[in-house]
Amino acid sequence: MIDTIAQGAVNVFDVIQHRIPPGPGFIPLNWIINTQKFGCWIFVFSLMIYYDNWSIGAWMYLFLHGSYGITWFIKDLVFPDESFQKRVTFFSAIASCILLISYLLPGYQMVARIAKNKPTEDRIIASSVCYIIGQVLMTGSDCQKYYTLKYEKGLITTGFFKLTRNPNYLGEVMIYSSFAMIGGRWEFWGILIFVWTALFLPRMLIKDISLRKKKGWDKYDSYMFWPKFSSSCLDNVIIYAVVITLGLTMYASGGFLFFYSEVSYMITYNDYGRMLTLISKIELFTFLAQGLEAIKLYL
Repeated sequence: MIDTIAQGAVNVFDVIQHRIPPGPGFIPLNWIINTQKFGCWIFVFSLMIYYDNWSIGAWMYLFLHGSYGITWFIKDLVFPDESFQKRVTFFSAIASCILLISYLLPGYQMVARIAKNKPTEDRIIASSVCYIIGQVLMTGSDCQKYYTLKYEKGLITTGFFKLTRNPNYLGEVMIYSSFAMIGGRWEFWGILIFVWTALFLPRMLIKDISLRKKKGWDKYDSYMFWPKFSSSCLDNVIIYAVVITLGLTMYASGGFLFFYSEVSYMITYNDYGRMLTLISKIELFTFLAQGLEAIKLYL
């Protein structure tokens, strides 16, 4: 029963991605993807000329998204993804173009001065670190998968795949998060969350069903998406809870430098009330508190 459902899901995704009728496949999907990704730096730089915008934010976005497109193109030439080599129908090509064009939104917002053209040092550092780690995960894991499966078919449980079963998707999420981070606009986060939920999650679930049939699955100790740092689930929950809480607090309170200065002052002068005051002023936590109250009233 599960296998039948999984196969049905695979067929649906294959139709949407490659075979939306009518007509036969006429163009390889990677041609469309490579054109958008490699052409991103040309698009952003052209906007910079048109809007006469040479701000640090515009240059940072050009560096991040532009270099990603170039490395993706090189990756596709050296170790291509087999699923992207298939020819797609006209309407599947249109659907792919619409999705890929939506990825250009933060670049337009940045250069058109809708997004933050003067990102703080914290935002620049955070987005750069997120981008670099994402690039390593995505490119490295795709390379490992390509050359491993080329010479030996089976379950990959070493290297990038030791801690997570989908390091390439994790890398992709981190890369596009860096674009959204540098722009500081919530519209693009909405697009990304939709794509991750509607496209990435089902594909990972389908992949998991397939992996369960392979030899060695019963000894494969990892999470589907997030890295598993410890064999204890409680340890991993604590690690991620601390990281997420600190990250949201620093992001919402004005950045790492401001957060660090406040914590240093609190420790130096034993002024713990200062931290409570700071947290109470964070709009994010106020918004979450209001949301919880609304849920309580609804229930």
